[in-house]
Amino acid sequence: MALAMVGSDPDAETYWCEAINDPALSAHERSDLIEDLNEDGLSTRIIDADGSAVIINRLALIEDLAPAAMDQVNLDAFAEAYKDLLNLADLTLGGGRPVK
Repeated sequence: MALAMVGSDPDAETYWCEAINDPALSAHERSDLIEDLNEDGLSTRIIDADGSAVIINRLALIEDLAPAAMDQVNLDAFAEAYKDLLNLADLTLGGGRPVK
């Protein structure tokens, strides 16, 4: 649930940041939590201004967090999420291609 609010709710972001940096979670779980930034919480808002703002906020969050990624798994997941979010930002402006 917190993942859907990343980019619009500071408490959700704090919870999400703690989860992606929790060494008790598997690499797969942490990767999914990061890579799903291009999906969770955006499907109904992607075409409006709120969705665009969330995308921009998520891109900025990745820019802040990626340099201090806890491991290569998180770093790779940040790169994938960033690429997909850039594409979604382009889609909101009439370009891009649908994310699979």
